[in-house]
Amino acid sequence: MIGKKAAFGGAILVGTRLFSRVLDLVAMVVIARILTPGDFGLVALAMSFVIIVEAVLELPLTQAMLRLDDIERAHYDSAFTLSILRGCVLYLCVLIISFPVTHIYGDDRLFLLLQVVGAAPLLKSFASPMLVDFQRALSFWRDAAVELSAKICGVVASISCAALGAGYWSIAIGLLCTNSAYSLISFILAPYRPRLSFARMGFFARFSGWISLAQVAIALNWQVENLVLGRLGSSTQLGLFKVGSDLAGIPFQALFGPLARPLIAVFSKIKASGASTKGQYLLASSYMMAIGLPIMTGIAVTAPFITRVFLGDQWDAAAPILHLLALSTIPALFTVAAYPLVIAAGQTKIVFQQNIADLVVRVPSTIAGIYFYGLNGLIGARLISELFRNIYIMKTIKDMEGISISGQVTYHARYLVSAGAMYFIVLTVEQILIPHFRSDQSLARLVVASFIGACFYFVSIFIGWLVSGRPPGIEQSVVNFLKEHRGRIARANFGKPDHLMPKRKDPAAP
Repeated sequence: MIGKKAAFGGAILVGTRLFSRVLDLVAMVVIARILTPGDFGLVALAMSFVIIVEAVLELPLTQAMLRLDDIERAHYDSAFTLSILRGCVLYLCVLIISFPVTHIYGDDRLFLLLQVVGAAPLLKSFASPMLVDFQRALSFWRDAAVELSAKICGVVASISCAALGAGYWSIAIGLLCTNSAYSLISFILAPYRPRLSFARMGFFARFSGWISLAQVAIALNWQVENLVLGRLGSSTQLGLFKVGSDLAGIPFQALFGPLARPLIAVFSKIKASGASTKGQYLLASSYMMAIGLPIMTGIAVTAPFITRVFLGDQWDAAAPILHLLALSTIPALFTVAAYPLVIAAGQTKIVFQQNIADLVVRVPSTIAGIYFYGLNGLIGARLISELFRNIYIMKTIKDMEGISISGQVTYHARYLVSAGAMYFIVLTVEQILIPHFRSDQSLARLVVASFIGACFYFVSIFIGWLVSGRPPGIEQSVVNFLKEHRGRIARANFGKPDHLMPKRKDPAAP
């Protein structure tokens, strides 16, 4: 029952985040045809500093309450108070750093932009803490409604401002509108009477320690690229890299990020019952690999068509960047289910250790890569750091669950083989198709190449599943679904009434 509720809740969150990323993509497509890569780069640089300050002051209030058996009124009040306090301190820090940042990067536009963008987290800090009640019950439709409604407000505002000639300010305004709407709508769907209190501050402080430090390391890991490229490169290069990175990151943000909360709940329930989480971890990991691998491989192999269709000719230089960045994210697919497992086990210190190890590799490799080889060096540095980071995480899983690193890799062998073969099949198809399409028919090329690649991948993984002895995985779930609904599917396909459908023999009959 828990598994079904978690799966349903995860499906709602994935659908929500996917639609949210579609809205982001729509906004990006429209705005990218109005603004320049330099405009995107400027906002990305300002946002990098805000994200780092956010991480330094991170308070995982929701995660802490998710682990409680019983939540008292004092917990809600303390969480609300701490959230607002954090937002105010965060904005003050952004105001303080705005002048030195402007001086270091030599761009006067950063001064006011930082102050405006820095207000976005403050606006979101007023959200209702009562949303956690529905997350604990694995009911996520309110989260979905809040996120989507807020996103729609932000996208409409951003596109409208860009059309009116607001330039890079349109992105900042859209962000402010999104976070303002998020807080307002959260109170409508999860009513709460605000009251300031520090009664349970000790509880949140105990839980927040290692998680907050880990968030700082995570933010530094992912923002150091923007900071160094913005200083050693140009805003145009940063804009190209930022857009390529955003496109490559959509599957992780839309599919895997939302699954963290239901997986934490599932792993927590299993551990509370005293059972082993090993099988459930491998199953969750295989689902994510089976879905994520063809998507990332497909993005990589069709990158020139994607940038041409969605961004326009002026963004052609982003295609090779997107290609390489999509491939560099593949190592993360092996460990995407590790974070919920570690949090459910209460091993928050491990999260911090993992990200510090990543930081030690990422920062020097990023600086050296950009300094000597520019954008190509930056992408190479990301691949190196991603490989190191995920091998480190796989070693953590080995220590926690007893699954060897080689076992974690070979468990997904059929998906890796199928995705690799799909990559070369699509490349071959593209070479055959190119002479038959005009240069302005990038959408047709993208659709045909994607369809052929998807068909080949799913047929090949089912063959691999049969050959490997039908192990637990997404293939078995699909087969079970088809068996359960085969009568309904047959009627939909052939239109035969029930009395003409072949009857299955009752197992209890003689």
